Amino acid sequence: MKKTLIFAAIAIFVLGIIGTISAIGVGLSWYKTENNQRLLVNAQQKKNEVVFDNTWKTIAQIAQVSDDYKNSFKEIYIGIMDGRYGKGDGTLMKWVQESNPNFDISLYTKLSNVIEGSNAEFTENQKYLIDLAREHERIITTPPASIFYSILGKEKIDIKLVTSTKTENAFKTGKNDQINIRGN
Repeated sequence: MKKTLIFAAIAIFVLGIIGTISAIGVGLSWYKTENNQRLLVNAQQKKNEVVFDNTWKTIAQIAQVSDDYKNSFKEIYIGIMDGRYGKGDGTLMKWVQESNPNFDISLYTKLSNVIEGSNAEFTENQKYLIDLAREHERIITTPPASIFYSILGKEKIDIKLVTSTKTENAFKTGKNDQINIRGN
């Protein structure tokens, strides 16, 4: 009987140690999972900032080149027209027969493509950030791990999404009556 009690005590002690080690292992695994997800969310937030910054710099620089081209073309064209036909001697109608410089719109096409592509890339990055934050919230709120995270004081990550005042107002009021794309 004494041997049985000793054996039972040892078994309970060993099982307790194994259970404790298992609980610690599970807790560390949960902690690692949450920490990895938090790192992913923070990294994606930074990536969004870089993409947003690059988008506006690229658009602004291409727009500046396009404006410079437009202004240069205008100066050259006006100079050519004045030089050829500004004498008032009836030669103005010759411009129909002559070869004149053509305005190349490829810079505007490129600018339009950059705007569309950059906006699409930024939108996809923001949607991915939302997915990462949702997964983080799922990790810290799903039982039984949620008990562990509440003890540690883990809260969901507050992500920053870049939208517009127009979008915020539309979602606040539930209305989007503006049809003119220029906002006039």
